[in-house]
Amino acid sequence: MGRQAARVGAGLALLAVTLTACGGDADDPATGTPASAQSASAEASPEPSGSKDAVSSEGASGSSTASPEASGGSFVPASSEGPAQNVPVPEMPAAAKEQTQEGLEAALEYWWAAERYLKLTGDPEPLRAISTEDCTLCKELIESWPAIYTANGWADVGETEVEVAFSSLDNSDLGGRAILLVSEAPGEVYPSDGSQVESASGDGSEDVGWGAGARYFDGRWQIEAMGVQ
Repeated sequence: MGRQAARVGAGLALLAVTLTACGGDADDPATGTPASAQSASAEASPEPSGSKDAVSSEGASGSSTASPEASGGSFVPASSEGPAQNVPVPEMPAAAKEQTQEGLEAALEYWWAAERYLKLTGDPEPLRAISTEDCTLCKELIESWPAIYTANGWADVGETEVEVAFSSLDNSDLGGRAILLVSEAPGEVYPSDGSQVESASGDGSEDVGWGAGARYFDGRWQIEAMGVQ
């Protein structure tokens, strides 16, 4: 299921309703990436930056992450027994507030850390802070994942590896574009009774190409498009 990330779409919202009703089906919320996101960023075609940068969703490059102790205890991974506990809140790196190529890449890396945090907790605020209201994928994630947790469901989502293959700035409109290689770990989605929703779980993917667009305003980069190429 190497391109599982393109299979989700509105199924996330449907899953939340189905979970409330006692278990059921939806397409791959373990990835959280709707097919509509492909068109949202298909136009991203950056120039090479001449360098590559790899990062894990466990902590974006150049950023710090709140310690588990600061959030009330040690981090407990999600499992069939229940959702993750004391998930460290990703902190936006200072570089993401700089109108530079490095700042653009830091913002992109942070976006993925915030995306995984949303999947593990249902809390959309970090992702909302790094996304524009025009970002189709961002909006679908922000609207759908909290509903899954409200329905007493949860997800066990592994670490995501992100490599910035290319990035470029467009200083005329304070924008930027990038190509990313994203490897997602397997993930499972559970209803309240802990039975795995197999059709909503994923085997992971490796080095899938993503296109991203960003805009610099209000003193920081914000992601306005993100999608599978």
